[in-house]
Amino acid sequence: MKLPEVVRCVTEARKLLRTHYANHELKNDKRLQFTFDGKFVGDLGEAIAAEMFNLELDPGKYIDGYTRCNDRKPVQIKATGRAKGTFQFRNTKYADHGKVHLIAIRIDWDACEFDVVYNGPESNVRPKWVDGEFSAKLVTVEQMIRADGNVHQNDKLVPHLILLPLDADRLPADSDK
Repeated sequence: MKLPEVVRCVTEARKLLRTHYANHELKNDKRLQFTFDGKFVGDLGEAIAAEMFNLELDPGKYIDGYTRCNDRKPVQIKATGRAKGTFQFRNTKYADHGKVHLIAIRIDWDACEFDVVYNGPESNVRPKWVDGEFSAKLVTVEQMIRADGNVHQNDKLVPHLILLPLDADRLPADSDK
């Protein structure tokens, strides 16, 4: 059965996102798919952060990407599409969370805008687990914003570029026509 026609706008937008980030100079093997589930928000957050901070995305399990400087700092990227949303953390087997940098992004769908609510060491906001505990834990947007206020400027990643709104006149021509 066909979806209502209004859904076509969303599916066409998904195709544009996939095309843009597949052809963009992110130089990664991640192959973001922008599936219509929780991964859509996460994939969009990863794409935004990779472009904004010039990150190399990684297809691995525990780390989303790395900085492109000589020290290749591991970077975890979290995103939410709700103003008062949460960021989910899992108890992973990654060996050294103390060296991980975290970028947390809040997306405002109605305004078609985003902001970086946290840019700093993951260890400052990562929940703690006791031995044998594996359930996911949540950190709120408000907690991230408060923690970001305590991050020294030297501990923040510097944006590589400021993202500008997508200009509809520069969209790629539809290859199906």
